[in-house]
Amino acid sequence: MNAQRSALPGGATLIFANPNAGRGRAALLARCLDSFLRESGKDPRLFFQDPREIDVGEFKNASAAIVIGGDGTLRGVVRRLLAALSDVPPLLLVPMGTANLIARHLRLPWSSCDPQMHILRALDRPRLQTLDVAEGNGQAFLAMAGVGLDASVIHAIHGQRTGPITHLAYVAPILTALWRYEFVPLQVAVDGRIVFPAAPALAFVANVGEYGAGFTLMPQARSDDGRLDICVVPCNSGRQALQHWLRALAAGHLENRGVISLRGRQVHIESQGKVPVQFDGEPAGWTPLDIGLSPRKIQFIVAENAPA
Repeated sequence: MNAQRSALPGGATLIFANPNAGRGRAALLARCLDSFLRESGKDPRLFFQDPREIDVGEFKNASAAIVIGGDGTLRGVVRRLLAALSDVPPLLLVPMGTANLIARHLRLPWSSCDPQMHILRALDRPRLQTLDVAEGNGQAFLAMAGVGLDASVIHAIHGQRTGPITHLAYVAPILTALWRYEFVPLQVAVDGRIVFPAAPALAFVANVGEYGAGFTLMPQARSDDGRLDICVVPCNSGRQALQHWLRALAAGHLENRGVISLRGRQVHIESQGKVPVQFDGEPAGWTPLDIGLSPRKIQFIVAENAPA
């Protein structure tokens, strides 16, 4: 990835915050940032509601957009801005979610104590990094898609969600999935060629290498190369899935027997019966699934220590 310096045009600074993120810290930081930027001569516009409910006119002529929350909040903002604007302003992400895949990928430090001054400096002298945008069944996402067991966990968590999600919230759904999940045969085609004939499996399509369980799923993935990284893992039981996960923690999962890892631009996954799908840690429907890359890209404002 190449990060480059640039100057932001004049205009409003949009602030999108998930008020529940960080157990309320996101809302507090958003209000502090709003006041701080206003006092610094900026023109902030603060939003706590779902981006889909905001008038498109509020987004026009924006110079940048600050997003305070997790990967789900970021994905919601990106989807709305892509639909509303021909030119999406650079995003500055303040991670306050559970997995924070994109923040980990970009090595963002904004969640540290008292980040207002660091954010102001980044807005004044922005260093920009471009990321590809993936699209699955018409839905935009930035990090990765999962098909199968991990998606069933995501569906279960969000089906009973009543507030912020912590790491502990994953324990019971994961154990239940390892015990009860039915491994349905998947068939995977990449760029029009079948690379995995129908067999019980897990499938992942990644734009970044990071994965929600704290390890690197696709170590060779690049988020700006115009290609997707695909990993298909033959698996027919919870025990096998656990073994694959342990190998992944030791960075040895791609060497497992039968595992397929490759790159491409178009992915089609179908199954014998519906299989759950997740994008960026959120439920995203069921198979069949078509994933490609959007012709549009997103720029992020990153820190000095971001990877070059």
